[in-house]
Amino acid sequence: MSQKRAVFTGRNVVLDDGQPRAATVIADVQSGKIVDILDRTSVRADFPDVDDAHWTDAGSHFILPGIVEYIRYLDPGPPYAANRTCF
Repeated sequence: MSQKRAVFTGRNVVLDDGQPRAATVIADVQSGKIVDILDRTSVRADFPDVDDAHWTDAGSHFILPGIVEYIRYLDPGPPYAANRTCF
């Protein structure tokens, strides 16, 4: 069985250095973990195996990969929300 991926691409992806740049973030849908980061924007045709529900082109909007995990670390929230994955 192939891995189901979610792809987020845009011109303002903020990575560990804090500077927005063009990039593509690929996450595993099952685990919610980032599996790859490409140093370029992508087009829909680059990922024919990813369905439309798991493809996001943010354009000039900001993508902040990992920010949900960071917030969860500081405040885990209610116990029933601990296993949620956000996409």
